[in-house]
Amino acid sequence: MYLLSPDLLSPTLSAFAELSFFPIFTNPVYASMCVLLAFVFDSILGEPKKYHPIVGLGNLIAVVERAFYPENNNRPRLLIRGVSAAFIVHSSLFICILLVVLAPSAIIESDNVHVWFGMLSVIILYICIAPRSLIQHISSVETTLASGNVENARVALSRVVSRDTCSLEEPEIAKAAIETLTENENDGVIAPLFWFLIGGPIGAVFFKVSNTLDSMWGYRNTRYNYFGRFSARVDDVLGYIPARLCALIFSISIRRFVQALRNGRNWYSPNAGPVMAAGALALGVSLGGRAVYDGSVKIRPVLGAGPEPTPLDLTRSITMIRWIHRCLMLGFSVLFLVSLVLGW
Repeated sequence: MYLLSPDLLSPTLSAFAELSFFPIFTNPVYASMCVLLAFVFDSILGEPKKYHPIVGLGNLIAVVERAFYPENNNRPRLLIRGVSAAFIVHSSLFICILLVVLAPSAIIESDNVHVWFGMLSVIILYICIAPRSLIQHISSVETTLASGNVENARVALSRVVSRDTCSLEEPEIAKAAIETLTENENDGVIAPLFWFLIGGPIGAVFFKVSNTLDSMWGYRNTRYNYFGRFSARVDDVLGYIPARLCALIFSISIRRFVQALRNGRNWYSPNAGPVMAAGALALGVSLGGRAVYDGSVKIRPVLGAGPEPTPLDLTRSITMIRWIHRCLMLGFSVLFLVSLVLGW
């Protein structure tokens, strides 16, 4: 009863509020330091090899789906159950994080609460971003493709895409890998960073949960078209601004950015379209077009303006993403030093 008394909770809740609402403005030193440390941890450690929290999240989502998916597949019931299931997943994660934040109130001195919350923020952001993993997975495709081993490149590609890869040739493999790389730069790096800077660790987790729900339930098929519709729309809303920031980063110039926005309008996803179009325009290639999913040929809108990608273009795309990550780290390093010197 006394462990969570108001006297003990108030410093923790104060720190929680201060560092969870627009930390990029309220405490830029904390925000930039957390981003830098999360990038450092990711570059050194990569993704957790065992007991990855995102894998655990996927297992939780699967359990909730089994519990909430209705036997009677009428449209209203599917929609309501889908909303309820998404709410349960989000609530479960929020309660877990809140407990992790509040529990140490009983043993941590009030002067050290900010340190604890900062450490927790770094760990959470490290889990939510995946720059090294993204490059590693696409680099494995690039390496095997560069060596001329098309069969192994197909196998490596199949680990990161949902389309059929068994009959793809070099240009199609390069195109699929570039599409995955550009789209996931937003989902795996830019968007989690954006929501961390806006909402602290809670913001980053909220986006990651929404994005994972969309990746598991956001399909336009018989099973998920209605059950996963709410989760897909939430992910679209949360990813809207980060996707356009990512497209702007790819574009560099406003003129190319506007062109990417126009070019990406016809894509199936309101966020993936501009991001992939900007990546295609930056590389001078075309993405989209013909692809095979579950044995069916799908003709997708063409993104970008240029020839089909080659293995060399795939190498260039990886280099582009690496430079973006370096520039992000440089930018946050400058922000950290300036904020520290000026006492922001």
